[in-house]
Amino acid sequence: MGDGAFTDLLEAEGHNVVRFDSTARAALTASEIDMFNAADLVIGSRAMHSGSFEVADEVTVWNTQITSPLMLMSPYAIRTNRAGWQQGNDVPDSAPTPLIAEDPSHAVFSGVSLGPDGTMINDYNIMIEAGTSTMGHPPVAGGIVIATNPAVADGNGVAIAEWPVGTTVMSDAAGEQQLAGPRYFFAGGNREMGTNFQTNAGQMDLTADGQLLFLNMINYILGSEPPVPGDFNGDGEVTAADFEILSMNLGGHLDGSVGRSDGDMNFDGKVDLRDFGQFKELFPGAFAQAQGVPEPATLGLVACVLAVLALGPLRKRGERTVVE
Repeated sequence: MGDGAFTDLLEAEGHNVVRFDSTARAALTASEIDMFNAADLVIGSRAMHSGSFEVADEVTVWNTQITSPLMLMSPYAIRTNRAGWQQGNDVPDSAPTPLIAEDPSHAVFSGVSLGPDGTMINDYNIMIEAGTSTMGHPPVAGGIVIATNPAVADGNGVAIAEWPVGTTVMSDAAGEQQLAGPRYFFAGGNREMGTNFQTNAGQMDLTADGQLLFLNMINYILGSEPPVPGDFNGDGEVTAADFEILSMNLGGHLDGSVGRSDGDMNFDGKVDLRDFGQFKELFPGAFAQAQGVPEPATLGLVACVLAVLALGPLRKRGERTVVE
């Protein structure tokens, strides 16, 4: 599936992800609804077909019977002619761009570099095939815009938004409905060229800053505090113990499969000299505490020896369900 890199990113952060194939499905069954409502969070990836929200029975289930937090990543699914979370049907595609924070102090922007006007210093996405699909209209009344996309010409591009439980939405298929649980939108994962959406849609199109936004969004939805950058062992502090985690994994995980808990400072799926330099620059005190930890050239050799040791189990943060 094209969206597999998002699953990898979540699992690398210690989340337990259960994948569910929603392709060409009718309304969810009672047992499937129970499964979703037992999850901490349900994510509909960009590879999820908007046809799952096309008729009244399907829309009614997603809007009024799923009580767990639900985050959709395809704006096609939230149009007025689908679930009805936005005020219209336009869903423009976006080339690489920074986003603009409505509230720069929002937890979603923790650790993300912003300019004085709340605009990200760096782009949040990259160009894959048709680009990143974005909301082309504001959310319905009661919805909250978290970040806008300035690359959308008419100024109506919304990249991140939320709708509190009880928000009234208006779907062409199902009419006026009240949301049974909190709802979220995060523009991530590309739109495909052509018709093979399951294979080509939803690929990882987020930069390092975009991936940080995504993970911050997950933590925000779950009510968790954003992780402290450099705090690899999750104790809320950055100390020599965290540097030791980075140094043990340095050079031994270069296949793009690791996460922050392994020492990946820049979210590129690797633990390498870039992470070493960033940690040393940001946390000189913790670096100084790490007595006896070798400098980079030696670390590469040490990491090669230690790479044969299995890492301990990742910290679990509850079950997340990804719908595709």
